[in-house]
Amino acid sequence: MKSLSLLLLFVLGLTACNKEDQSRPASILPQEKMVVILADIHQTEGIISTKEYSKDSSLLLFTELENQLLAKHGVSKKEFKETYSWYTSHVKEYKELYTIVVDTLNVRTSEGKVE
Repeated sequence: MKSLSLLLLFVLGLTACNKEDQSRPASILPQEKMVVILADIHQTEGIISTKEYSKDSSLLLFTELENQLLAKHGVSKKEFKETYSWYTSHVKEYKELYTIVVDTLNVRTSEGKVE
C-alpha cells in the first residue's frame, strides 16, 4: 500500500510538471532572450535618468531607444508586451526572470559595461 501511494504521488508530480510546461504559450519569448532585453531596457532607462531632459523629452527618447533595442533583438513591440504580460501574471516565473535580470545588470556594472 505504501509503494502504491508513493507511485501515485510520483505520477501526480509528473503530471503537475507537464501541466506547468504546457501553460507557457509558444508565442512567449524564451527567458534568456527576455533577460537580455529587460537588462538592456533598464540600462537605457538608467542612462536617460542621469540626463537633464524634460519629462516629455525623456519619454520620447526612451520610446525611440526601446524600439531600437527591440529591433536589435528581432522582437516586435507586440511580442515583448505579450511576453511581459505573461510573466507578470505568473509570479514565480516573474521573480525568477527579474532575479536573473538584476544579476545580469550587476555583472555588467562590475565589468564596466554600464555607463
